[in-house]
Amino acid sequence: MLPATSATVAALDQCTWYFAVRAVNTGGAESANSNAMQKTITSASAAKTVAITINASTPPPTPPPATGTLKTIAKEVYDVVWVNNGPTRGNQIGTIAIGKACNDAQVGTGYYTVNKSDVTFTGTASGSYVVAKCAKS
Repeated sequence: MLPATSATVAALDQCTWYFAVRAVNTGGAESANSNAMQKTITSASAAKTVAITINASTPPPTPPPATGTLKTIAKEVYDVVWVNNGPTRGNQIGTIAIGKACNDAQVGTGYYTVNKSDVTFTGTASGSYVVAKCAKS
């Protein structure tokens, strides 16, 4: 995925096409889909491309602090290691789906323990706990 504020989709076949966009922040958290827009290609002579442009707008006001439940906001999962008699985030050892429940045990800023059963492991956890980036929703 490349950072972009516009894109062109070419070579569309004859039918109705629906488009939506998502934003991804620097922390890797992905937004929900935008409102869907449509483009109908009705004949062979119709324009077969659609241009999508994202225009900057005034950011919405800062929402009040979240009071919901902790959920994952990034897919990377890390091992928990002990350094200087305390837990800290270690190496990435897997991935988790965005929106999975997080536990209350915090390890570092914004990282909370997650259930191992929700993780797709690409490495071996050295301890009993793994963490992912979480926020209240």
